[in-house]
Amino acid sequence: MPKLRSLLRLSICAFLTLGLAPAVQAAWIPPSPVQDSAEPTLESDLESLRTAPHLADASLLSRIANRETKAALDGLIEVFNSGVSPYVQLLIVRELPRFDGLPETGRPAAEVLADVAVSHPSQELRNAAFKALSNAPNYGPEFLRLIVDSTADDNSRERALKAHVALGGEADRPWYKRIYQKGLGDDSTSYDPRTAKKGEPIPAKPLPLESLKPIAFGGVVKALVEDELRAALGNPNAAVRLQAIEELSNRNVEDLKELCVDMFEQRNEARENRAWAAKRALTLAGDKYASDIADEATRPITSGPLRDDLGRLLAENKSEVISKLTSKRFGKGKDYDKLFWMLVAKGHWDPKFERSLLSMIGDKEPAVAERAAHLAFDLGLADAGAALERQFSKAETAAQRARILPLLALFQNDPATWRAGLRGMATSDEIELKIAALHLLADFGAADMDTIALALEDPLSTPRIAAAQALAHVAKTDRSLDVYRRVIDLLVARLPQESGRVEVEITTCLFDLTGKTFGARGMAWIGWWTNEGRDAFQVPTDAELRLAEEAALKRRLGAQTTTSFFGIRIRSNRIIFIIDVSGSMEEPTRTRYEDVRGMPRMQRAQEELIACLTNLSQDTFFNILPFSDKVRPWQKGLTQRTEENFRDAKKFTGGLKPTGGTNLVGSLDAAFEDPEVDTIFLLSDGEPTMGWTGDPFVIRTHVQRLNANRGVTIHAVSIGSSLRILEWLADDSGGDYRSFP
Repeated sequence: MPKLRSLLRLSICAFLTLGLAPAVQAAWIPPSPVQDSAEPTLESDLESLRTAPHLADASLLSRIANRETKAALDGLIEVFNSGVSPYVQLLIVRELPRFDGLPETGRPAAEVLADVAVSHPSQELRNAAFKALSNAPNYGPEFLRLIVDSTADDNSRERALKAHVALGGEADRPWYKRIYQKGLGDDSTSYDPRTAKKGEPIPAKPLPLESLKPIAFGGVVKALVEDELRAALGNPNAAVRLQAIEELSNRNVEDLKELCVDMFEQRNEARENRAWAAKRALTLAGDKYASDIADEATRPITSGPLRDDLGRLLAENKSEVISKLTSKRFGKGKDYDKLFWMLVAKGHWDPKFERSLLSMIGDKEPAVAERAAHLAFDLGLADAGAALERQFSKAETAAQRARILPLLALFQNDPATWRAGLRGMATSDEIELKIAALHLLADFGAADMDTIALALEDPLSTPRIAAAQALAHVAKTDRSLDVYRRVIDLLVARLPQESGRVEVEITTCLFDLTGKTFGARGMAWIGWWTNEGRDAFQVPTDAELRLAEEAALKRRLGAQTTTSFFGIRIRSNRIIFIIDVSGSMEEPTRTRYEDVRGMPRMQRAQEELIACLTNLSQDTFFNILPFSDKVRPWQKGLTQRTEENFRDAKKFTGGLKPTGGTNLVGSLDAAFEDPEVDTIFLLSDGEPTMGWTGDPFVIRTHVQRLNANRGVTIHAVSIGSSLRILEWLADDSGGDYRSFP
């Protein structure tokens, strides 16, 4: 942090010398409470904070900050730098925007915030610091600008520019324009060859970032002349092109229809851009253009997400032309034809489509069958239930039956029979079917708690997680004190027997039900519940839970760092590490400087994985799945982390060599073949190029189906560049995503 402060101070001097420091604006500052003679003085409050910072709460920090004086700020900064807990630091960060109104307090407060935003080890504090800078309109922009043009990490620079654009004004447009053009606002350095000492190294320049360009373009787009906007339509960045055509649309340029049609018909254009252009072109060209949109949507090369966008677009347009097209094509053609026209038909329904729709419920393609079932439910077609039952009985695998089960639930008219069937499936040996049944059984309430609780004893972790979540759902739905107590009885009794992700999930459920912050300490939960909690327990209110969340944050920030992989904390003991070893992993990592090369991506991945394996607990079972053109696992299944196995895994990891293509889908298929895994860590450096599909949209849908009734968490790391497919996989499964240069 001291190095960054030095950088920021030098940059401030440059700002002041160039006359770029902003004029002080009227900052939004919460009203200060009126003090009476009985209230503590600033000196007494600061003394309380210095002598017992662990007892500090938000009210004390707020009272100090409300003075808005240099003495108050100096006291808070002194305490911040004195080694207090991250939670107290967080409370201080939240208060620093109050000092934005005066030069003597606004600049030093913003400097601290900028320092925290880019270099504090806690993600919570970095997030809070960026938010605080965004709430400091006088001096926040100055330091946000410094972060953008610094050697901070990519994510920090992007966040800083987004916040700056939200606060910026006309004076900032030249800077935005330079970033849009070059990826960097200030590419100068303090190095002067005329005065440099002999042998002095030339300072490295911050790296220009392509990801900054569309953000900066958003800050300048409204000030560009029409010719500049038209030129931006040819920019290599899709987000820039979209902003440019949106602004041209706002100005209603003469040839807007032609521009929109051209963008839509460019098949290498980004999906979001084509969807926007199609909607605008349909408005401008009229109903006659609907046929062109439908033809493009049903081409084999059109991506599934774009096809869905276009289907919803035509469904919203109630023209007779689209109704006639739907009548002609509904239920016919390839799978993608059927999927598209079902979306359109939702807005152009004709009773004569019913027979075709019921037929599609039995389609061999799961996506077609699922969409048909949902459409039938939306339309109130009762006969769809019988078609789904036939499909369920013909299903060949547990995964297929598990996918159909939630659809069947939509059409049940005999709750008793349906419930009895779910009870049987909840005790099935088929893992996917069991998990699906547990969640559905929870909707029936407290009467089936005993059946759900049986799954807490399952030998596999994912059914135990599903059972805990289902029981918590029962309690929160029922809301009665007796049901809450019964569910807490079950979860507290089970917690000491668990570890890894199951322990984390049960702890989460208990926190949601009680608001208590005992973490994963099973005996602490038992002690509290047995000795004082059960008899005195009352269902917590929403306000009490919000206070509990703040207490949980305080506890989390005070916790010691645990085992992690690329900064993502490991909370499981049933893990698969999927590691990309394709040829591109030989490439060097990017550093923060334009002219400095980093270590090879493969070496970075090996070092991170070995460090992670070193710190895994002995009760962890894991496997390593390197992949390029093929998947070459370390072991056939999850293996316990003994010292012997660790040494073997370390040797295996150190021997990985980059070669071949990127068979991402094959690696994910291999990981899901292991019934014991509940957490996947996935690292890759490039778009998929091999396997049975390389289409990111298809891979995403495929993994959603694989994981629909497994509950596996996927954490993803992209190295070298950001990858949407990895971000999607993490988001869809409740995992974390990190991008490293």
